[in-house]
Amino acid sequence: MASSASEPCAIVPVDATVAPHAALAPVAGEAALVWVVRSLLGPGRVPAARVVVATIAMTVADVRSALEAAGLADVAVVASAEPGSRGQCLAAGLEHLGREVDSPRHVLVHDHRWPLTSTAVTDRVLGALEAGHPVVVPVLPITDTVKQVDDGGSVTATVDRHWLRTVQYPRGYRADTLASLIDDGDDLGHGVATVAGDPDAVAADLPADAALIGAIIEGRRPR
Repeated sequence: MASSASEPCAIVPVDATVAPHAALAPVAGEAALVWVVRSLLGPGRVPAARVVVATIAMTVADVRSALEAAGLADVAVVASAEPGSRGQCLAAGLEHLGREVDSPRHVLVHDHRWPLTSTAVTDRVLGALEAGHPVVVPVLPITDTVKQVDDGGSVTATVDRHWLRTVQYPRGYRADTLASLIDDGDDLGHGVATVAGDPDAVAADLPADAALIGAIIEGRRPR
């Protein structure tokens, strides 16, 4: 069946600052990247054939092998321009999607450091995009006390955390908005909307946190 531009797409950049063993670190038996890709898939979400992992040329073969081993051979893997910055990876992913699916309308951007992200977050981000928002990010309230310090490290104030949020993945973009952000890098002029994030998802420092994240995943499995 031919792809439709109305279907959402997704890009997972694995740029030159990411050591290959980080994105491909085994977590509960599968690469962290595989867990991230799977959180994008499912009915009403992103078809596997509309997900693209964009990475540096030297990592393409290893990424493709990891995805194929997990039964995700339909996910595309493309090489970015050199030197392989995050922006270049996003541009390569967006170019591939535009060529393959006739200019996608909505694009999710995910990150290999968030293997615990639930599909419910993906659903909320997609729903907000469908409602017309050009940029959507999942967020959580900050619960820790935040202090402001001076140049010497002395505390000068307690920041009102009522207005503060932590930002998670995946993040959603109208395709033309993402293209413009790749060029200028500033999303504040694009009406950024927020949806509820996942309190059980945390950013992982991989491969150092692989055992911890794997234990959390194993603890979630039905017994």
